[in-house]
Amino acid sequence: MRAPRTCKIRLGYKKKGQNGEYPRDTDVFVLRSEDTKDDIAELVIKAYGQGQIAEAEGNVTNLGKSLRMMLPWDFDMVYQDREVGLELMNRAWSHSKLRCSGTGGDEDGQALCRDKDMLDELGKATKHKPVAREDGQSWDVICRGPRCPFWHSNLSKNKAATCHREMRLWAWLLDPAKDPSDPKFLKKLAAVEISSGSFNGMIDIQSGFRTIASLVGRTALIPFTLRRVPRTVLSDGKRVTKATLLVDFDQDEVIRFGYSDPKLALVRPEVRKQLLAQKEELLRLAAMEVSYDSVKDIVPRLEAPKSSESERTAIDHLPGPAAGSGGTAAAGGELNAVPDSSTSVVGDRDDVIDQAAAAPALTEEELNRFLNQGERDELKALCGGIPGDYGSLKHMRELVTQALKEAGDWKTTYDPEKPPLSDLRVKHQRWIREAVEAEKGSA
Repeated sequence: MRAPRTCKIRLGYKKKGQNGEYPRDTDVFVLRSEDTKDDIAELVIKAYGQGQIAEAEGNVTNLGKSLRMMLPWDFDMVYQDREVGLELMNRAWSHSKLRCSGTGGDEDGQALCRDKDMLDELGKATKHKPVAREDGQSWDVICRGPRCPFWHSNLSKNKAATCHREMRLWAWLLDPAKDPSDPKFLKKLAAVEISSGSFNGMIDIQSGFRTIASLVGRTALIPFTLRRVPRTVLSDGKRVTKATLLVDFDQDEVIRFGYSDPKLALVRPEVRKQLLAQKEELLRLAAMEVSYDSVKDIVPRLEAPKSSESERTAIDHLPGPAAGSGGTAAAGGELNAVPDSSTSVVGDRDDVIDQAAAAPALTEEELNRFLNQGERDELKALCGGIPGDYGSLKHMRELVTQALKEAGDWKTTYDPEKPPLSDLRVKHQRWIREAVEAEKGSA
């Protein structure tokens, strides 16, 4: 799975005449024309553009210090061991070529090396022989993070030491309009990618998303604002001010979206009016007085004896009970059907109920479907937890660990104390429900 990207927004730019120099950080978001198709760039610039940056090399537009955005999925979603919305990786670049990328941090992780010249030194440092992939151009190696000989802090000793932490955020860029009555409200302009090597920015973004999740239990399909905010940080032992990234939000808006149907999150004002009109029409229809003619074909009907076909035909056409049907008419002609010994009900009620209640067997594909946020929240409540309250989910995490192990889906990289809830599937959901029922039965 790959997150879609139709626009790349940067945090810095090269100044004119600085060939060979790295882009310099700035305090605004910028859009470089060669990163985005013209039609998408036109939409983004029209909504956020504050003029071109004259000192920048190439066609670079200032987008301001804040962007209104929305995540199509939860920020911590993982699919097949890959972070989908917010990715944190170690990457080594050289002349716009990605040489190596890995997941190592305080503990060793996995890495994919694309530079043959790095292999010998990586093998010596990790004491693991690189494993070649089928393409013959990449190798699986151990990622040691800051303990790697190619980590950027070793640049003075090794010019190839360029590896550093990098965060990539994929999200929808929305029009800046915040008034629900505005026709541009929630208009999606592009699917954007924003990268940053700022450690403080990585921490602040994750903290902002976790704050939203603590309020409403999810971060998917909830509007937020990504800002560039000045922060005093330490760089080479000195205090400097840099504009890092910060997730900001309107509390009332987050709660309104968080507790509403996610399917309606992107419904624009005009479409919402149409849906409300349809709903009101359905409510008016539901409130209409029920007559015999309106329900005679959808409810169990009284069947006259076979020998009385004329009475049977009469029942089908009368607005109320017919003579010989075993019914009596109440005041106003309303039906009060009272069957007698000469009538029988079509079909057995218990058989009908049993057939309706029988749950169809799920296919393997259905059993392996990932749970959405609503289904995960339902499990949290079933296990005695509160969605968004991490401390109340201890029992939930224990059952998730057992369910993954029972299904053979447990991975050695998982932490038993913090199993990945985003990896839960329908088969795990069933196992957890049965476990909770068994606990109630033995209590």
